[in-house]
Amino acid sequence: MASREDGTVPSAKRKAPAAIDSGVSKKPRTSRTSQAELTVVQRTDNDMLVIETSWSGSVLSGRRRVSAGAKKDAKRKNSGGKGKKLKTLAKRKRVKSTASKRAETSDNSSKFVLEVDKAGGSGSKREPMGEDVGWGTRLPEAVLVMIFQCVVDEDGPVPFLCRAARVCWLWRGAAASPVLWRRVQISRCCVEPQLMGRSSSKSQIKSTLSWLVSNRLPLMQEFHLSGWNDQEMVDYAIRVVSSECHQLSCVRLNRCAKPGNETLLLLGQSCAGLHSLDLKDTSVEISSAVAFLEAAGDRLQRLWLTASNNLNGILTAISSNCPALRVLEVDTRMPMSPEMSAHKLPTLSFPFTRLQNGCPHLQVLRLMNMCITPSGRVQLDQDTGGFPELQELSLATMDRSSMADTTLWQLLHRSPRLRLLDLRGCPSITPKCLLQLPCYDLEELYLGLYLGTACEARLKRDVQLVLARWAHSLSALDVNSQPCREAELEEGLLSLAAPRAASRLEALNLAGTVATVAGVSAVLRHCPRLSSVNLTSCRNLPRGLKRLHRTPAELQELRERLLPGPAE
Repeated sequence: MASREDGTVPSAKRKAPAAIDSGVSKKPRTSRTSQAELTVVQRTDNDMLVIETSWSGSVLSGRRRVSAGAKKDAKRKNSGGKGKKLKTLAKRKRVKSTASKRAETSDNSSKFVLEVDKAGGSGSKREPMGEDVGWGTRLPEAVLVMIFQCVVDEDGPVPFLCRAARVCWLWRGAAASPVLWRRVQISRCCVEPQLMGRSSSKSQIKSTLSWLVSNRLPLMQEFHLSGWNDQEMVDYAIRVVSSECHQLSCVRLNRCAKPGNETLLLLGQSCAGLHSLDLKDTSVEISSAVAFLEAAGDRLQRLWLTASNNLNGILTAISSNCPALRVLEVDTRMPMSPEMSAHKLPTLSFPFTRLQNGCPHLQVLRLMNMCITPSGRVQLDQDTGGFPELQELSLATMDRSSMADTTLWQLLHRSPRLRLLDLRGCPSITPKCLLQLPCYDLEELYLGLYLGTACEARLKRDVQLVLARWAHSLSALDVNSQPCREAELEEGLLSLAAPRAASRLEALNLAGTVATVAGVSAVLRHCPRLSSVNLTSCRNLPRGLKRLHRTPAELQELRERLLPGPAE
């Protein structure tokens, strides 16, 4: 060959340079990742969505990537005979099936379960249901239902049973038992608030709720909605439950949107066994409540209402249509901040003799956050009216109530079974009226004054007589900020600590009073069941003790500081 001017010889085809052993290794090959395809599949359980990931690569197909040289070698080896070729094909099929099984059962499987609450919530990844290893098939389903019942009694069926149904087929069958779905609560935590307003989310919630009522709740007895602020969804839930759950006996709508005008009426007409309705913190039209009482009042036993206007109309409807009522609570919305004290309480001027004659079996009566005034002439005859079965009366308010002794006497002049009396925020009630009440075994007495009621109260006399009357039965006493004389309060505390019988006192609130060291020490010495003592702002006590004592360690420290020696 002719040489160039620089002495080199040109070549027709340039050869690749030989590998030089310089200690540098080649860059490893990176496997090509294939893009996943997500498919949403609706399961028959209707409790979750399964997201299947289909890979276009070779992992799920079971094929191995083979280089070109290996393919040529395999072709030369298989060209020797037809028998070898058939053996190779059979071997490839076995490898393919084995790889497919490994891809399906491996820990890095591309199929996972995304728990999605059909009511709009989102869940977390979970492994798919694996094969039963044996213990599940041998465990009787009835035993598993009993175990689930313990959890349901503690935390409710939702969301526990929905999650337990995804563990295995045995758990699925046990979780579907209608016995476990007797009390169902669907609160705001089950439905994300930002999803409630979307039309797509609403349709999904409706379909899930409809399926749940048809397949899981045929024996439901109590239904509780909490925090649902969409009127359309509240009405739909009540309609579905009313039409399918014929054993329904109790419905609770707490902090929910106002139901429609016909919703409560439909509930009363469809559920023949309904005897309890709870509408706490849920605004209701007066006409809707009256229509419900007219339709289902004859079988109603417990009723909770929140109303701020037309209280007389509600009590009139209750008196006329609820002869079997045992629990009645009517509360009004009340601003809690002191700067809004100018807000006046709704006034209730109602003839309670009508309520006493219409609901003679009433056991619990709560008329809270309202100013009760007598209507018409007050009957003081002990042989007429009254609540002979009344056990609890609460007239508490956060603002000043002008209720007088005559109104309290009209309510309780025939209630010898009274166990709880709550008069917080009623500074006009005198000890003289309390001493005349016919209840002799009162267990809880609340006379505390809060916010603006304490500064308007007058000096009370004969407080020691009130404490001495029920010293044998009181388990809770609240005299927060009650204006009374120091000597009388000390005498009353000494009567509570009288060693003539074992004291039942468990909670004592003396905040803002003139309690003395002698009176508090006597109570600590002779009341071993005490679990809470409030001594906040008691000016006659030494520093360090003017606080709430409610733990065993705090009570023991209080005894050590006030008692001279070991407790008797």
